[in-house]
Amino acid sequence: MEKENDLQKPEKSNKKFNMGYLFGIFMILIYFGMAYLLVFTPLFENTFSEIFRYSIGIVFAIYGIFRAYRQIRNRRYS
Repeated sequence: MEKENDLQKPEKSNKKFNMGYLFGIFMILIYFGMAYLLVFTPLFENTFSEIFRYSIGIVFAIYGIFRAYRQIRNRRYS
């Protein structure tokens, strides 16, 4: 019985890791999507000034690149 429990424990932690990995990818897509919307579309034209939209869009893009780098690095060493 102990062997069955030992075999099930890694599967549960592996599923949690996969969900975290998928959530990380989803968030990366959100950051790049927001950067795209702020910089390349007129969606926020009336709400924010042009300088603010571009600066926040660049911040979103840089943070998305940083998160993607961390995601790849953590996946490689796991």
